[in-house]
Amino acid sequence: MGKVIELQFKDGEVWQIPFEFVAKHRADYYGNKESHGPKERQEEIDFVMNDDYEGHDWLKNNMEYGDFKEVVNIIPNTNPQTKDWINAEAIIKEV
Repeated sequence: MGKVIELQFKDGEVWQIPFEFVAKHRADYYGNKESHGPKERQEEIDFVMNDDYEGHDWLKNNMEYGDFKEVVNIIPNTNPQTKDWINAEAIIKEV
C-alpha cells in the first residue's frame, strides 16, 4: 500500500489512508484555487509526500470521511480485549 496515514481508535479499530491520496487531494485543491499545470501539481504532491506533517494536517483540517471513503482500509478490532467496553453505554433488556 505504500505510505499511509494510520488512525488508531480507542476501540482498537484502525483506518489506513494512502498518503499519496491525501497529497493529491491537496494538490487538486490548490490547482483549482490557482492555475497550476501538471508540473506545479506534481510539485505540490512531492511537497506533501516529503513532509508528514503537511499530509496529516491536510487530512485532519481539510478532508471529510466522504473524501477518502473509497480508499480507506479499515482494520476492525481483532482483539476484543482492547475494546473500551467499560465506557460503553449499557442497556438492559428482555430477550
